[in-house]
Amino acid sequence: MSSNAKFKIVYLLQPRSSPFILGKKFAHPKNATNMQALPSLVEEYIALLKAFKYSDALDQFYDENLVKHENEDAPTIGLAAHRAEVEQFFNTTSHHHATVKNVIISDDVSVIEWYYEFDHKKFGHLKLNQVSVQRWKNGKIIHERHHYNR
Repeated sequence: MSSNAKFKIVYLLQPRSSPFILGKKFAHPKNATNMQALPSLVEEYIALLKAFKYSDALDQFYDENLVKHENEDAPTIGLAAHRAEVEQFFNTTSHHHATVKNVIISDDVSVIEWYYEFDHKKFGHLKLNQVSVQRWKNGKIIHERHHYNR
């Protein structure tokens, strides 16, 4: 972890590749993103997001066939559609601030707990706690779900 990072990456003690999680048999898919590579990828990803370099993060870390959810809403399918949503968000907001509170990594999954503040053209100043769950494959995010208060 770089010396200027203000969060600690935590590994789950029982990796998901274990055949039993919470008493249920689990089949783990084949995935080329491994536990050794994922922490540095996640750290680079977080650095781009905290610098609000979302376009760079999209280019570097998101798969073309991304499936992304906001809470339990219908998914956004594909990187192009996600990019359009990100652009729309930044066109309607200003004065952004992002803080990483916690990071958890296990196998091909990262979980990032965020605190955001920003001004929205329609809704005013907003404070948002968000948990983002990413599933990685071959160094790219293939599935992402954001959980946050509305």
